[in-house]
Amino acid sequence: MATTLQNLPFVRRTALAVSTTAHGADGTEELARSALAALSAAPWTDNAAAPSFPVHEFDRPCPSGDAFKACWGYSEELRSQRSAAGAVVYTYTMPTATGQTVDAVAATVTGDRYLDLGVDVHAVLSDSATPPTVAELLARTPDATLCATSSQAPKKPNDRTGVRATLSLSAIGSAKAYLHVALLLHDYLGVRGAWIEGGAMLSPDTLAVTFSGSVTAPARAGGYLVPVFPPITTPGTPPFVELWNAMGKGSNDADAARLAQTVLSGAAPLAAKQLNGGTYPPLLGNADHAGFAVTSPSDHCSDWFCGSISHQTDGYSWVVGSVAHFDAAPLFAGASISIPSGTSSGTLRMRAVAFEIGDLNVPPDWTSPEFWSGSAPDCIGVVEYAASAGATLVVSRRPETPFVGISFAPVSGAGSYSPQAISLAIS
Repeated sequence: MATTLQNLPFVRRTALAVSTTAHGADGTEELARSALAALSAAPWTDNAAAPSFPVHEFDRPCPSGDAFKACWGYSEELRSQRSAAGAVVYTYTMPTATGQTVDAVAATVTGDRYLDLGVDVHAVLSDSATPPTVAELLARTPDATLCATSSQAPKKPNDRTGVRATLSLSAIGSAKAYLHVALLLHDYLGVRGAWIEGGAMLSPDTLAVTFSGSVTAPARAGGYLVPVFPPITTPGTPPFVELWNAMGKGSNDADAARLAQTVLSGAAPLAAKQLNGGTYPPLLGNADHAGFAVTSPSDHCSDWFCGSISHQTDGYSWVVGSVAHFDAAPLFAGASISIPSGTSSGTLRMRAVAFEIGDLNVPPDWTSPEFWSGSAPDCIGVVEYAASAGATLVVSRRPETPFVGISFAPVSGAGSYSPQAISLAIS
């Protein structure tokens, strides 16, 4: 009986190349040739970022994305610019399927409005986890070319629209340990005046593979959400860092000071990872940090203090959010995040909300009932649980940002919650 599997574990790798020099408008074609020559020799680099394509602006820093060509780095003084070219390959781990064939592969591919001749898609079955090189793929006949925009009625690229297309391949071949799905532009050399532009990306979670017989999906590698600490730029104060998000009812400075003495008991004594990969010494001592007290529930944050506490010599400082990096094990639809139990008294029930973070210094809308219910657009999972028991939070979709947050709110009962882990296990 045929089996179709989706959400297979994968590794995303990108190749990026830039022109060897900068040129003015008359050298645009040479810029494209230079970038393509460099791309053909570029290595694949593991890249856990979400799929994307560049915003095409000539004065931007060097772009990034899945498959693209772009101009960038314009110098007003020299009236010159540079070019870049990129490609992507997603390596999917396949189930054991001895003697079977891969009968179909399907996925969603998106191209921007400047993708004149479309994007070439390569689907390569292999017993090696190492994908074909960029040069090998450039020389290979693609399995499909999608998302060309030059056939649209508007002749000016700016008047066109982007395209979403379904990759649909059949009779791929004998099942093997890995499937490499690569995207490379069909045309890296085409230019439009001084513009070099065009991009495409794969939606990796949409990839579905149909096998000729019965198979079981391979297990995904585990990992952890590891806290990282964005700087706080409050005028007149030095940078601060955060560990956990905490909430508590209050309406004045005395309430805030009381709450400051009851947060982060589990996390504060631990050293933790910073953005630069180093460690930061404990910000709070063990004394007088017994979790955060809850006397009544609330469905959202309109009249709650939200934040965590960090040490400073002249008092306390509020930092909203609880940020975790997931590059150790990229999150995916269906991933499970282990929310720890904590020392708890009373009948307290908690809600944990997982959400995307596009900017470490910009918190979500803490006053939104939709955020705390888990239904806001940036939310990717929510679970309610007894504080003394912990829970499993299931991710609803792959995040599109490089950071995620986990925030906690009391929803009923009374008591305290003091989680004893600073990192959250993913499975």
